[in-house]
Amino acid sequence: MFDPDFLQFFEELSENNEKPWFEANKARYERVVKRPFEDWVMEFQERVVRLAPAYPPRKPSELIFRIHRDVRFSKDKSPYKTHAAAYFAAAGKTSETAGFYMQFGKDEIWFGGGVWNLDKNNLYAVRRRVVEHGDELLSLAADPEFVQTYGEIKGEKNKNVPKEFADAPERFHELLKHKQYLYWAVLSAQECFSPQIMDKAERFFVVAENLNRFFNAVLYPAHFRRLADRQTS
Repeated sequence: MFDPDFLQFFEELSENNEKPWFEANKARYERVVKRPFEDWVMEFQERVVRLAPAYPPRKPSELIFRIHRDVRFSKDKSPYKTHAAAYFAAAGKTSETAGFYMQFGKDEIWFGGGVWNLDKNNLYAVRRRVVEHGDELLSLAADPEFVQTYGEIKGEKNKNVPKEFADAPERFHELLKHKQYLYWAVLSAQECFSPQIMDKAERFFVVAENLNRFFNAVLYPAHFRRLADRQTS
């Protein structure tokens, strides 16, 4: 689905990350990056909807991130991202719900899931769920398939357990330090040309979804109501 120029475009963009170069290569971007990535994402979405019916079908713009960077609060004022990325989440790509992220860049492909932009209330809700159902999360994170696929739960952490959870069982303390609950795997960029890349992405999605459901039980209960309704209809 991808032309060799897909990666070459990002290689050149990383060396010429400025508006005049991009505008001069915009037609090329549309042809070798934007449209092929949209096609890939939409084909993959068919698998997502089949595997997890609570994920509603969405348009490309509702799944794929713009190539333009938000530089308002960044020291790096480069205007463009040097990758194409999409996010599958039951409540939408801008929500705080757990979902499945993919990123295709010049050096690497990333697949993964989890939550990383939680506000104070949602982070508290997730940590409360860890206190109440932490053994379930520990079991999911220790599952051999998860370990083989993603290794461990990653993400930014506090140095100490938040004081409101200081009395939680000690076995949950490391989980409660997390401000983000992330899991990702990195592949060579050349994998985008592999005939098996769609199947590999599906496997990453399935393994991530096992943990995503744990977090979405409190972040997006409607996700589960919708799934239950479909299963009983």
